[in-house]
Amino acid sequence: MSRIVKLHANKIEDVDEINAGDIYALFGIDCASGTTFIKNEKEKIISLNTMFVPDPVISVSLTPKNKNAIQNLQKAL
Repeated sequence: MSRIVKLHANKIEDVDEINAGDIYALFGIDCASGTTFIKNEKEKIISLNTMFVPDPVISVSLTPKNKNAIQNLQKAL
């Protein structure tokens, strides 16, 4: 890895360490989106594990009543 950056909104910050729950990007490594990096302290290795993303348990569909409502919904989303 040549560079690790922490992402927040439209800001990018160079960092040396990432914690669980942080949103970040890696430069100089070939990996797919959704890859998890885990460092094993004893062996000093980094392994790649896939993420488990459960199926959604709820979904919502919105249908605007008229053209004006469509524009307002688009702005809100």
